[in-house]
Amino acid sequence: MSLRWLLGSNPGQAKPRRGERGRSFSVASIASVALAVSSLGGLEVGTASAGSLFGAEGLGLPRSGYDLAARGAGSTSIGLIDPFQSSVLNPGALGWTNRPQLYSGLFTESTWITTSATSSSDRVGGTRLAGVRAAVPISRLRFAAGFSDVTDARYSLDVLENDGQPDEYVRHAEGTGGLSELYGEVAVPIGTVASVGFRYAALGGTLREVREDLFTNSEFTVSESVLRTRLERGRTFTFGAQARPHASVGVGAYFGWGDDAALKSIYRSGSGLTSEERLKFELPPTFGFGASVQVSPRWVVAFDLSETRWSESKTTLGRNAGNTSLDNLTDDRHFGVGLRRLGSPEPSNRVSSRTIWRAGFRWDELGLPDRGDPIQEWALTGGVGLPIQLDRGYIDLLLEFGQRGDDATVGLRETFARLGVGATFQELRRAF
Repeated sequence: MSLRWLLGSNPGQAKPRRGERGRSFSVASIASVALAVSSLGGLEVGTASAGSLFGAEGLGLPRSGYDLAARGAGSTSIGLIDPFQSSVLNPGALGWTNRPQLYSGLFTESTWITTSATSSSDRVGGTRLAGVRAAVPISRLRFAAGFSDVTDARYSLDVLENDGQPDEYVRHAEGTGGLSELYGEVAVPIGTVASVGFRYAALGGTLREVREDLFTNSEFTVSESVLRTRLERGRTFTFGAQARPHASVGVGAYFGWGDDAALKSIYRSGSGLTSEERLKFELPPTFGFGASVQVSPRWVVAFDLSETRWSESKTTLGRNAGNTSLDNLTDDRHFGVGLRRLGSPEPSNRVSSRTIWRAGFRWDELGLPDRGDPIQEWALTGGVGLPIQLDRGYIDLLLEFGQRGDDATVGLRETFARLGVGATFQELRRAF
């Protein structure tokens, strides 16, 4: 693929044996191959446990740091002042936490993939853990630590090659893994009007890809090549703040940067030869701004704007490496707007009166290799927060429906539906 098959063409200069076709693992990614052959109608997506075909690009499909409650409201949280917030974008939000908390989020996604060659769609899907987080206030400081996914590199596809010829075969490509981060945060409230925080994250993960040629004619030998790419080092640092300039207004902003990340790639050809390559690249700067307005006692409107400058990331290649599209990534941009209907301000034991309802819209331009037309994604979102006791947390349910890519411009369109469940717990009591 464009970034993870880091080596130049014919890595290791392995010679193909009988039945093993010579290949060029250059900047042409599996996704690009899929888009090219889609016009011939020879593309089929793989198993139902696979993810987006765009997961074959770069280091995988980017994932946001929003918790499920924020996702339900259009992925908005940067300027939202909420003691139950578990999004990891703005560390300044941690300052409003006043009790120990534990958060976990899980969702499942179904994706219908359509190419430019056909109007029919193939369905794939998968379930993943979006994040885990624990927060605790100690004196005037607030501390948090957790796990969050960064990219999702799962995909599966089959491409029919040389249709009707003696050497007809199906090329099966499958990717697994992705990148994630372990992070720690510290924040301090400034009176009752502001909060500032700092976040440190260590990135890691392994991406594994298999290419297998399955020949129709038994005279040819099945050929399998495997590539493993591991992120060995990567760190990010983020400063963030939130403020309440008015009783009904919240604003927030953050800025983050990273050091050089190190990638190690090990390739094994179908003939058993192996080669190794290394690459370093600068983790890009990222920044965002958001605001929220409580327009009435029970209604809150919020929006987020953020950007990650992947176009500013520079790469340093190891020996014998060719060009990679890490030098050609587009910037990752996000806009979200959301509406929340809060629970009744009056004390009540009725669950319905304390339930939070959410709805929103988000638009993203994904930080993937530049193919001339940016890969965009949009989604309509909705969710509900069911209270745990009077003020001990929420069980959050999420529903998203949206689309990424465009079969008319980039040759591939994915329509997805996402269901999620998350929970934020504070200390529990025996009675309401």
